[in-house]
Amino acid sequence: MAYEESVKAITLLAGADFSTTGRNRFGKIGTDGKIELAGAGERAAGVIGDNVAEDRRCALQIDGVIMVEAGGTVTAGDIAASGSNGTVVTQASTAVVMGVILESGTSGVLVPVLFQPQGAP
Repeated sequence: MAYEESVKAITLLAGADFSTTGRNRFGKIGTDGKIELAGAGERAAGVIGDNVAEDRRCALQIDGVIMVEAGGTVTAGDIAASGSNGTVVTQASTAVVMGVILESGTSGVLVPVLFQPQGAP
């Protein structure tokens, strides 16, 4: 039962082509102020909400229960972290906490995450 709830978003420019890959993945703010995919273990500013080309306006979901693409098998109740290319994975000891996974899923499936980033960037 996938769902989104109480999602808040801001709009920034896409720092890469997200037309095929980007939506429903963790995003960070690059040094140029544009949205980039978050890397493995990095702190994300939110979840990319649109499939857009580079330098187009793009929603970055920054609060709420947000759908994120799983980067492997995840389990409800696991602590969420950014995996490679901004997917959600179960947090490893050195990764920044992104929130709590609310439903179990496997690679490529959208799972709801209670977005609550914590820790150092």
